[in-house]
Amino acid sequence: MPSSISWSSCLGFFRSNRAFSTALVITVLIADETFLSAVVPVSPEVLLHLCYRNVYRSMCLELSHQTGLFNMSECLTGQTESYHSLRDVTPSNTTSSTPDPLLAPLHDCHERLSFQNGLLLATTFLMRILLTVPTIFLVDKVGLFSMFFFGTLLTLIACLMMGFADSILVLFLSRALQGIGTTAVEIAGVSYLAVRYQDDEMKKGFVLGLVVSGYALGTLIGPTLGSVLYGLVGQSAPFLVISAVLIASVVFIPVFMPVDVRPPLTEEGSSSLALIKDPYTILVSVLALMTSMGMAYASATLPIWLRSTFHTPEWQIGLIFIPASIAHVISGPLIGYWNKILKR
Repeated sequence: MPSSISWSSCLGFFRSNRAFSTALVITVLIADETFLSAVVPVSPEVLLHLCYRNVYRSMCLELSHQTGLFNMSECLTGQTESYHSLRDVTPSNTTSSTPDPLLAPLHDCHERLSFQNGLLLATTFLMRILLTVPTIFLVDKVGLFSMFFFGTLLTLIACLMMGFADSILVLFLSRALQGIGTTAVEIAGVSYLAVRYQDDEMKKGFVLGLVVSGYALGTLIGPTLGSVLYGLVGQSAPFLVISAVLIASVVFIPVFMPVDVRPPLTEEGSSSLALIKDPYTILVSVLALMTSMGMAYASATLPIWLRSTFHTPEWQIGLIFIPASIAHVISGPLIGYWNKILKR
């Protein structure tokens, strides 16, 4: 009995102190954004490697059937070394007059890379667009705790899938699952913080500023972590690191977060149509769209351009995003501070 009382009192202390749950929510948001941005420098290399592997397998299978002089395992023995020696077979140095029949399908891999990479990166955001409104209504039904826990768990599964993906289909499934988890985590996490600090507008503004800084910190860590660990260790390394943080978060969510926290019910509120027509809503949406498009263009094209133009090593590609991320990290607390001063 004393042990149970002690455990109950500890849970009560952790759940009543909102500093613990605030740190946990921001940690999950940072890990989620780190996962989101770590894919950016890694995805072109993974897609190209998978395409090269399919080309080699088709060639080996054809030669094995035609000659019968070797089996598939012997043909694929040097596949990894061949990939790294031919990884710079770009459209600029591959022509139709090239006598080697292997270079033509490798050229096609590079031709399809930009489209596949852009589509892969867009999959997560497409899922977020489709699920944002349903998730908002679902939060009222299941509660903030369940939605946040469910989103964190889905993000963890998606991260592990990305780390061990061995086909393009698994990559797209991972990104789609990540879109579902990210939507739940962001909506439930930010709503939870807003509810816990609804009695203090100044602190709420500062905490939401920390959330913005958390997003920026994840954007800073993600590309660097992804490119360095992918280039020096392998595909699974960066995603295993992020998964470790998410696993710890899944364990601590039931400890630090109260289960019964729900968004406050209001007697009257503006309709969704009225909010959409509001000029301030339209202005903020357009500004958010324009600022996001710039980073989206850079994420989809810059790693491929650095690779094909400057032959940038894999571990250096993510470093190009550091300056913008540092500016984002610095601006977050400043915006939160100005929010406190202006009381907005």
